[in-house]
Amino acid sequence: MLLRRKEGGADDPEPDACLLWRHVAVQREARPWLSGSRNAKPDPGDLSPTSSWPICGVGQMKNRTIVIAAIAAAAGASFTFAGLTYAQSAQSDASANVATEFSDAQAQDIRKIVEAYIRDNPEVMIESINAYAAQEEDLLLARQEAAQSEAAVYLASDEDAFAAGRAPEKARVAVVEFFDYHCGFCKRASGLVRDLAKSDEDVKVVFRELPILKRESEIAARYALAARDQGKYLDFHFALMRSSGTLTEDRILDIAKKNGLELDALRESAESEAVRVAVDRQRTIASEIGVDGTPGFIIATTDGSHIDLVPGFAPDRVLEAVKKAKEALKADK
Repeated sequence: MLLRRKEGGADDPEPDACLLWRHVAVQREARPWLSGSRNAKPDPGDLSPTSSWPICGVGQMKNRTIVIAAIAAAAGASFTFAGLTYAQSAQSDASANVATEFSDAQAQDIRKIVEAYIRDNPEVMIESINAYAAQEEDLLLARQEAAQSEAAVYLASDEDAFAAGRAPEKARVAVVEFFDYHCGFCKRASGLVRDLAKSDEDVKVVFRELPILKRESEIAARYALAARDQGKYLDFHFALMRSSGTLTEDRILDIAKKNGLELDALRESAESEAVRVAVDRQRTIASEIGVDGTPGFIIATTDGSHIDLVPGFAPDRVLEAVKKAKEALKADK
């Protein structure tokens, strides 16, 4: 695993649920998606192999997948190269259009050639892995950027979500938070998003449920979305965020009751197909746009012309991204 547990502390509400997302720079060149902003030039100091982001979830699994695929590709390429070399030497007079099939003995010889070559030139394997990983990372980044642009207007809306602010219907910049109610860093981010929702009428916060840490996270997410129907989402959301330990259904309903929610109607809405589909859609979209853990922030103009991704609990980066989004709007005038 490329993840390690964060050390728990007195100010860490859910140490067991949280993991520290470690950056793995597969190339020396800085990658924008690793910097936390697809539009901002990254600080090279942020991309050292020991740097890390406070985030909950499984963000770096894709990096391990890339590396494993790179090793397989490198080995396959070496085998193919050795096979072609063997075939050329064994059948130098054969037509280039004739396909070559290897006997068991020839295949064994090819394997020996590959093993000897890699043993004598190990740097070739490393170079191949790095090149393949960089290529795959470029493709991944391109797909994520395309998905972000395509989904920007949806993400900034309150569809399948809840939008809060001084004037959310007029706000031109949206801070979209993907979160899990069992994520300690999401709990720490609560103050930031609450302040953003109150401080600037040009900014709104869009709350998007991303239950990935526990089975109970799914239950909490559905009940939270259901609270929209009773106009109690925001109070209920922050009450859930203030809680500690596992949010069982009984605890969730107890918190709902204390916040004035009608429980039968809440339960019916939480169990509806519409709420289930809305939660599932958030997981799909988060994966497509590169949000691999919680919290994950998307800062976008509501017209979709500008979008930034900030992974993890990074208040300064979120505020900087909001500033850049506002500047982008001014520049477009």
